[in-house]
Amino acid sequence: MNWKRRAKRGPAALFIRLFFSFLITAIVSAGLVFLLMKSFRPAGGLHSVVEKNLGFYLTALNNSVAPDFSTQKLTELSENLGVYAQQDINPQTELPGLNELKPEVEELFPRYTLGRHKGYFYAINEGSIPRVAWMIKARDLPKGFQMTFIGIIGFLFVIFAMTFMSVHFFMKPIRVMLHGIEQIAGGNIKYRLSDRYRNGFSNITDRFNHIADQLERFILSKDRLLRDVSHELRSPLTRMGVAIDLLDDSKLKESLKKDSQIMNRLIHDLLESYRVQKTKTITQKVNVPELLKNLQGYYQSTDVEITVIGVPGTQWPLDPTLMEVILKNLIENSIKYTTTKPVRIVFGYTIQDRNLFISAQDNGPGIPNDELPYIFDPFFRSSQSRQQTNPDGFGLGLSIVKTYAELQNGKISVKNSPDGGVIFTLEFSPQF
Repeated sequence: MNWKRRAKRGPAALFIRLFFSFLITAIVSAGLVFLLMKSFRPAGGLHSVVEKNLGFYLTALNNSVAPDFSTQKLTELSENLGVYAQQDINPQTELPGLNELKPEVEELFPRYTLGRHKGYFYAINEGSIPRVAWMIKARDLPKGFQMTFIGIIGFLFVIFAMTFMSVHFFMKPIRVMLHGIEQIAGGNIKYRLSDRYRNGFSNITDRFNHIADQLERFILSKDRLLRDVSHELRSPLTRMGVAIDLLDDSKLKESLKKDSQIMNRLIHDLLESYRVQKTKTITQKVNVPELLKNLQGYYQSTDVEITVIGVPGTQWPLDPTLMEVILKNLIENSIKYTTTKPVRIVFGYTIQDRNLFISAQDNGPGIPNDELPYIFDPFFRSSQSRQQTNPDGFGLGLSIVKTYAELQNGKISVKNSPDGGVIFTLEFSPQF
């Protein structure tokens, strides 16, 4: 996974992790408080407040129809409260008999008898005279349970909302920092955090901008030094070349001339890499098969076999000069690492999903998988190149290819072919 994908995914992943950490902490804390309260509950019974309220309500019900339990009083109680009464002396056929009501809550028995039977919830105060069972139909209770459920959901929602707002607030400086890091890592070294982020995060803003200033000065000074040194080395190298041609020792002459050519190549690549940064494209309709077939003629007298596969007459808006540099660099890269002769390169082109794709596959040894993400970085050289006694190139060719492709609204990718060799794929989107 490359750094861009990690940078884009980083803020969201960190936010989710912190959010659920806060949420779980809140829920666990609430659970601990509940357990702590429960630990103070007297052994063998409910909380004293609950038990006292239960006795109070049952006594109040008894008193509401005392001293005599007339049918009229029970009917009024049932209509007003939805509560039914059952006695042994005045049994009602539709209600369970007292002999059927057994205690189901052992913690309260024998003071109170609580339970459920035949669709009724019942409660009996065993200390009251006469002994009366107060009942309520189970179907009359859902509203109460529903309100309890809604209350629990509401409580959890409040925790959820407060956690979200807290994490969102504390994540703000981290999100800002990650965005700034992504901008600078992507090449925008002039990016700075805005003053609107100073409220509450002034230290982060100041330190980030200070680091960005230092980094920009370092990069610009390094680029200027390399550019100036490369330019100034051309004159003495030219004079050295003239002097080398005057030597009599052919063996020494050949060795020095080869070293001089390597230095000239390095200087050329360095200056080309700086010129790339200021290049402006001149786009025109390009006949893609003709562009590729011209390369066949250019390498006709070498040990390079170039094959072109695609639909004739395919055209696309490109910069022909930049495309020639791109394609030649890909060919030279294959020549550099392919030990078997001839070097075979197959160019294929097609238009899919309104994009132009150009692929280049060679018959070389391929690239180690752990090096694939870095081969387009400036000055990166593969392990195969580092093992060569006289390496040809300095790791700038593919970096130039990538930059020239991006200047034409394109991108390049690379992978190893299952049949051997490596496949470079250029993808160009329409330029509007």
